[in-house]
Amino acid sequence: MGGIDKSDMLVHLYKTSMLARRYYMRLFRYILDLCICNSWIWYKRDCSAMKSAPMSLKDFRLDIYKDAISYKKVTPKVTRTSLARVEVPLPKRSQRAEVPSVEKRQDATALHLPHHVTMRQTCKYCSHKGAIHRSRWMCEVCKVSLCLSDVRNCYADFHKNL
Repeated sequence: MGGIDKSDMLVHLYKTSMLARRYYMRLFRYILDLCICNSWIWYKRDCSAMKSAPMSLKDFRLDIYKDAISYKKVTPKVTRTSLARVEVPLPKRSQRAEVPSVEKRQDATALHLPHHVTMRQTCKYCSHKGAIHRSRWMCEVCKVSLCLSDVRNCYADFHKNL
């Protein structure tokens, strides 16, 4: 029981502050603290083997937190140039978007990928004067706003049908 009591004492000596009502967040916090304490024990053991002065547990934890905060996220690199995201210019207000020709719509060489835009625009396939449907999805090649949801999939219909 001596090892368990010491581990429990070290974990509760400096707790990670995280407000959580959900039990799994508290469990995550405890496991995080336990991993930090175990790695500090290993660090102390290695320092004694190398005959150097170890850091205190508090300094060790602060060092880990500083490294975690300064960690830069690695962005995934696109290997194919055809998959690179192209910014789709939005049409200006009261400017009509032109519907592309059938050849351009059904062109198999171009990747007709949906692109998420921030401003909703009128769907060019299913909207008419009586019912206007707005969507945040736009085809990158055709530059036409189309519905893309579980109820209406105008995106697929637009590129298959005439």
